Amino acid sequence: MGRDDAGSEPANAFLNEYHGVDFSWFAADAEGNVGIFFNEGFGFVPEAVQARYVTHAQVAQELEQPYVGSLNLARDLAQAGLFVFDWSGQWEPYSWSLPTEPYAQVAQPSHPPDPALKARILQIAGLPILQLNFRSETTVSVAAFSPAVQ
Repeated sequence: MGRDDAGSEPANAFLNEYHGVDFSWFAADAEGNVGIFFNEGFGFVPEAVQARYVTHAQVAQELEQPYVGSLNLARDLAQAGLFVFDWSGQWEPYSWSLPTEPYAQVAQPSHPPDPALKARILQIAGLPILQLNFRSETTVSVAAFSPAVQ
C-alpha cells in the first residue's frame, strides 16, 4: 500500500497487515529513554504509531535479535539499551472492544543505547513521548499514551 502525502500509511493499512500478528513499536519517556513495545498481535497501538507502522517495523528489523521467538529476545534488546515492554492482556475472541490492558516491563537496560540507534528511533515522526520514566515504571497503561505524541 502506498503512503499518503504526509508520509503516513493509509487508514486501516496497519490493521489489515498486523491484526493478530505481533508488532514491535517504539516510544520514549520524559527522560529521553527509549522503549520497544510488543503488542502480541492484539495489544493497544497508538494511532500515531499505526500511521507510521512501516517505519517502526523497519527500525525494529534493524535491531540485532538473534533470539527472536525465545525468552532471550527481551534480554538482547535490553543489551541494546532499550527498555522492553510486552502487552500483558489476553485476546478475547469475537470481542471488538479496544484492548485496555497495560504493557508490562520485561527487561531494563544496564546502559544507554548506541547514539545512532537512539537518534534513529527519536526521529520517527509521531513517536509517542510519555510523561513518565521507564526506569521506575513496571507497567505502562493505555491512558499514558493519550497526549503522548511528539
